[in-house]
Amino acid sequence: MLALYQIPFDTNQQKVEIIQGWNGPWSHFDQDECGVDMTHAVDFKLPVGTEVLAMRNGRIVGISTLSHECYRGTDYFLGNSFGHTNYLIIAHHDGTYGLYSHLAYHAEQVVIGEYIWQGQPLAYTGLSGWVGPHP
Repeated sequence: MLALYQIPFDTNQQKVEIIQGWNGPWSHFDQDECGVDMTHAVDFKLPVGTEVLAMRNGRIVGISTLSHECYRGTDYFLGNSFGHTNYLIIAHHDGTYGLYSHLAYHAEQVVIGEYIWQGQPLAYTGLSGWVGPHP
């Protein structure tokens, strides 16, 4: 089954710059420290406070937006073990999940269990997790 994704922000308002793509050399491996497959993760360079939009329809199954912390260095081991990233997780009807990370503190506009639609505002970008250069 073909899944169509929308870019998770308004491209009329923001320039699109990908700073790390699929199978990235620094942090997008087949599994992260929690066993989550990050092979297809993409990092976009966006200003803090950019509205994040849903890429596909689904249900909110995870929210963590309590962190004020970020690591801005270039140390591979520190960056990959930092673990203070604010995020949302969306379950899609085909059994896949969408993870939206590096969000702002308490910037979510949705709640757990809510059904969301492609293009719906979810949260705002922030400085959480490894947000500095991913060399």
